[in-house]
Amino acid sequence: MPLFGPQRYTCIDETDGTGRLTVHRSKTDQEGAGAVLYLGAPTMQRVQAWLTRAGIGAGPVFRSVRKAGSAIGPRLTARSVSRIIQRVAEPLSITGRVSSHSFRVGSAQSLVKRGATLTETQLAGRWKSPRMPAHYARGQLAGRGAMARLRYGA
Repeated sequence: MPLFGPQRYTCIDETDGTGRLTVHRSKTDQEGAGAVLYLGAPTMQRVQAWLTRAGIGAGPVFRSVRKAGSAIGPRLTARSVSRIIQRVAEPLSITGRVSSHSFRVGSAQSLVKRGATLTETQLAGRWKSPRMPAHYARGQLAGRGAMARLRYGA
């Protein structure tokens, strides 16, 4: 059953509770080749709970929210997402410039730290080349690189 709007995303529920999100077109895929991404069961449960609570039956998933919790208006803009991230980061004492892009950087670092290869990281982040994920995860890659393994068995 499709969860998200038909234009840019389609999400299909799997029988095991997971989901497959098809991104039909994105900033990193202007040609519209598409990408299929995995959503774990906990993520699918949270998405379903949000859609129910916000009263969303079709269209954009991420929208402005009334204080009572129901969704209103069109999809969130990149600017509004950045403001939300900043508002959440502040009470957590996360300092410096934090944006939606921070999640891409952090994901690359976390994937490599957990053992993903550069190619797996590139595919997960939908980068066209390994250049950017290698740059973002350079510290993590150094810690398990050839010299670390040679000298310290890392």
